[in-house]
Amino acid sequence: MGEEWMLAVGMVAFWAILIVVVFVVLVIILLDLSALLKLKIKQNQVKLNAMIKDQKS
Repeated sequence: MGEEWMLAVGMVAFWAILIVVVFVVLVIILLDLSALLKLKIKQNQVKLNAMIKDQKS
């Protein structure tokens, strides 16, 4: 009885830790992607502004 209970608790703890780790990794990846996208958008805006200035002159 005691050993089975310990095993069950161990399994639950293992899955809980696994889920938390996966969640944290996903959040980090999403944050990195959004930061990269913002960087790309800024670069594109700079390029667009430069093209607009070239056309006006």
